[in-house]
Amino acid sequence: NGTVGLEFNGVNYTASNDTTANVFNVSIIDLAAGTYPYYWWGYGNGSGANFNLTLTKDYVIAKENVTINMVLSGTTPITYPTAGNFEGSETNVGDADCTYSFKADGVEASNPDTTIYGVKNIAYNYSVTGCSNYTDGSLNNTLIVNQGNPGVSLSITPSNAETVGTQTTATGSSCPTELTCELFRDNILKSNPEIKNLAVASYVYIYNTTGNTNYTSDSATEDRKSVV
Repeated sequence: NGTVGLEFNGVNYTASNDTTANVFNVSIIDLAAGTYPYYWWGYGNGSGANFNLTLTKDYVIAKENVTINMVLSGTTPITYPTAGNFEGSETNVGDADCTYSFKADGVEASNPDTTIYGVKNIAYNYSVTGCSNYTDGSLNNTLIVNQGNPGVSLSITPSNAETVGTQTTATGSSCPTELTCELFRDNILKSNPEIKNLAVASYVYIYNTTGNTNYTSDSATEDRKSVV
């Protein structure tokens, strides 16, 4: 057998072959995307040692679709005031020169984004640019934040039914700080809590809020009886 080699992108490699066949090969690994010129050359082992080479051709490695190995995910919809958990992740190899960007409503955000957003739809974009081995690309997803329920509560102590002369305390609680919650007795606004000795009668306490952009309206009701 003669000697065969490959000049690949300006570098010479000596080819090896199976002793039973005139098939020569060269292995080159870890090539980046790009265009590489190459040609084969060889010379015989006879007295003439004739030299020959092929025409120069191009070996082309195309850029991979970058989004194949990217994920943009999170829980949606969520209820206010739950923190979001949207996150962009990737498992691309050979991406040291890539620039990744994670945005919420067009603004760079922490990744993952655990912001507590008000009621709205938040548009997420996870993108990458400037890669040698990958195409530019991006993923999009939307976080939907719905109104929360305030979960107000109302209690009467020591109990809802007491004899005349026993002081009771009606207390509304669990009102989120951004809301206005009010305590009513028989539709008349009272202080919260209301501490009172009540005459013989039945009373209805209501603790409520009209809500706001982030919260629905909510109310809690308790009956109070004062007996002889």
